[in-house]
Amino acid sequence: MPKLKRIKFYTHHFVHTAWYVRKETTAAEAFLAAALSKPRHLIVFFGKLCFEICYRVGNGLVKGFLAFLSRLKWEIERTAASLKLRYQLFSAPQYAKTLVIFCFISLIGAFGFVSLRLVAQGLDVKGKVLGVMTAGSQHLADAKNELQNQNLQAAQNEFILAYQSFAGSRQEMESAGSILNGIMNLFPQKHDAENLAKAATLLSRSGTNLIEFYRSIEGLKISPEGISASSPVREIFSGAQTRLGQAISDLNAASSLIAEINAKNIPLPQQQPFLELKDKLTVLQKGISNFQGIFNLLQNFSLGRKNVLVLFENNNELRATGGFIGTYGNFQINDGKIENLAISSIYDLDGQLLDKIAPPRPVLNVNSQWFMRDSNWFANFPDSAKKASNFFEKEGGETPDVVIAVTPNLISDLLRLTGPVNLPNYKITLDSDNFLETMQVMSSVNYNKDLNQPKAVLADFFPALLQKISVLPANLWPALLEGLQSDLNAKHLAFYSRDPELQKQFEEFHWSGSLLSSDRDYLDIISSNLGGTKTDLYIDQSASLTGKIDEQGNITNELTITRTNRMPKREGTENISYIRIYVPLGSKLISNTGFDYKALNGAQPPTGQKNDPDVYEWEKSSVTDMVTGTAIGREAGKTFFGNWVALQGGETKTIKLAYTLPFRLNSIDRYSLLVQKQMGTLGQPFSFSLEFPGRKMEWQNFNPDVLDINKISLGLPLNKDEFFGIVFSKR
Repeated sequence: MPKLKRIKFYTHHFVHTAWYVRKETTAAEAFLAAALSKPRHLIVFFGKLCFEICYRVGNGLVKGFLAFLSRLKWEIERTAASLKLRYQLFSAPQYAKTLVIFCFISLIGAFGFVSLRLVAQGLDVKGKVLGVMTAGSQHLADAKNELQNQNLQAAQNEFILAYQSFAGSRQEMESAGSILNGIMNLFPQKHDAENLAKAATLLSRSGTNLIEFYRSIEGLKISPEGISASSPVREIFSGAQTRLGQAISDLNAASSLIAEINAKNIPLPQQQPFLELKDKLTVLQKGISNFQGIFNLLQNFSLGRKNVLVLFENNNELRATGGFIGTYGNFQINDGKIENLAISSIYDLDGQLLDKIAPPRPVLNVNSQWFMRDSNWFANFPDSAKKASNFFEKEGGETPDVVIAVTPNLISDLLRLTGPVNLPNYKITLDSDNFLETMQVMSSVNYNKDLNQPKAVLADFFPALLQKISVLPANLWPALLEGLQSDLNAKHLAFYSRDPELQKQFEEFHWSGSLLSSDRDYLDIISSNLGGTKTDLYIDQSASLTGKIDEQGNITNELTITRTNRMPKREGTENISYIRIYVPLGSKLISNTGFDYKALNGAQPPTGQKNDPDVYEWEKSSVTDMVTGTAIGREAGKTFFGNWVALQGGETKTIKLAYTLPFRLNSIDRYSLLVQKQMGTLGQPFSFSLEFPGRKMEWQNFNPDVLDINKISLGLPLNKDEFFGIVFSKR
C-alpha cells in the first residue's frame, strides 16, 4: 500500500472511531439519565452493560487466538524456508570443510587439556611403579644370592621385601584413578604391565613359601634309626606339604600370567632377559612339580607302619633284576623310624623252606629246587618282587609291604660322596673302590666260622653308612640327591609296593624296574648268570640293532650281540648265562646263530615238587626250536627269544638273530624304538640303524650320527632306558 494511501486510511479510521465513541457515549449518557429516573431502566442498563462487556472481551479473545494461530503458521513457514536456506548453505563444500576443521580443532583443544592432566598422572604413577618394581627385582636377585650361599633366613627376608615391593607396585597401578585406568585399558601395554606386576608378586610369595618348606624339613634328619625330628614327623610332613603346594600354586599362576605377555611390549633391552625368564620358569615348574611328586612318595613311604624287605643283589653274578640275591634285609618303618633291622644271609632263610617247588627250567643248571635266592627270575621287577615276597612268607617272614632291590653300585656311589667307612671290629675300611671286593671276601671267606654269621659285617656297615650320611654338610645334599637319581635311572635301585597307590607312584617315576609298554619296536636284553661264578663284571657286551622297512611297510630287524670274557682262561672263570631277548609281542623269529645248545640233562627236578603257577604259565607259553634250542615264549606282554651263551676266560662270541615285527607302517606313520637297560648292568655300547628306502623322514627326536636319504643311525652307551621316535611319509 502506498504511503499516502496508508495515511488517508488511518486518518479516516481514527475519525470514524472518534465519531462512534462520541455517539455511543452520548447514547450511554442519555440511557443513564433515563435509568436513574426509573429503577427498571437502571436494571436494563446494567444488563446491557454486562452483555457489551462479555461480548467485547469474548470477541477480543477469539480474535487474539486466531491471530496467534495465524502468527504461528507464519513463523513455521518462515522457519522452514530458513532451514532450507541454511541446509543449502551448510552443504556448500567450502563451508562444510571450514566447519569440520573448526570442530576438529575444538576437540583437539579440549582433549589436549584432559590429556595433559592424564599424562601427568600417568607419568607420576609410572615413576612410582618403576621405582617399587626395580626395588622388588633387586630383592629377588639378593634372595637368589642368599640361597646360593645357603643363607635361608636372609633369603626369606629378601623374598618378603620383594613381595612387599611388587604388591606396592600393584597398589600404585590400582590407585591411578578410574579415568586413567579406563583409558589405559584400551592399550595392551597396560594389561602386560599388570600381568608382570602380578606375576612378580606371585613369584616372590612362591619363593617365601619354598623357603618355609625347606625350613620345615630342616628338622628332618637321617640317622641309623631312620628319619628323626624334634617334633612329630607326621606333622612336619603335613606342614611342609602345605607350603610346597602353595609355592607350586603361585609359581603356576605366575607362569600363566607371564605366558600371556607379549614380549614386543617389553622395552628392547629387557626383551631377551624376559624370554629367558619364561624358559627358566618352564624348567622350574617341571622340576618343582617332579620334586613334589618325590616328596609325596617319600611321605607315603615313610608314614605309617610298613614291613620292608631289601634284596641285596650282587651284579657280579648277574640275574634278571640285578644280580644274585645273596643277602637280605628286613625292617619295619613306623612314621619314619626304623625298627627291628635285620641283615642276614639268604641261605639262613632258604634253609627254612618246607615246600618243594620246581624252578624255571633254566634254573635247573644251578638248583634242582626253587628258593628265594633264585626268585628274581622274571625280568619285570614287580613280578620278581611278588615272587620274593611269597618265598619270604613261606620261609617264616612277615608279608612285606615294600620290596627294594639294591646292587653294590649304589653303595659304592654313596661311599664316593660320604667318604670311607671304618669298621674297627673287622679291621677294615670300606670305600667306593674296594667295597664290592672286600665285602665279598668278608662275607664269603674271612668271617667267624664259630659264629657262622657271614653277613654280620653288612649288618654293622649299614648303620655306620647312615650315620655318615646324616652328618653330610648341606652343600653336599644336592649331590646326594643327584647321585640317587642317577642310580635309579641306571636301575641299581628299584622299588615295589603291594599298596596300589604307592606302586603307582613308583611306576610314574620309573623306579619300579618294570618292562614298559610300547606299541612299536622294543628291545631288552636280559642275562641271567646260571653258572655259579661271579664273573659278570668282567663280561663286555655290545649290541647292534638294524631295522629295514620294505615297500609294503613291513619291518625286519637284525640283532647282533657280542660278548667277551676278559678273565683269564682257568677254572672258575667260565660265564654261563641264559640270555633272553625281549621284543614286541607277536614278533616272528626268522633265524638265530651263535647260541650254545644246552639240554640240561644233568640236573632233573626231584619227584613230588609243586608247580609254581607263574612258572607253569611261563613254560606253557614257550616253544623250543629243536635245531638251535632257542626258546620262543611270552612274558610281561613281550615275546622273548632265549638261549644259552657259555664263555671261557678270554673268549668272545657273537649271537645274531633276525625277526619280523608284528606291525606295518602306513604311508604316513610313526616308528619308535624303546630300548630298556637291564637292572644291575653297567653302561653297554649300543648302536641302532634303520633303513627306509622309498620313504621320507619328516621328524625325529634324537641327533643321529649318520643321516642320509635312506638311512639313519646312531651309537651310545646304554646307561639308562632310551626312546627313539621317527615320523615317515612315503615318497
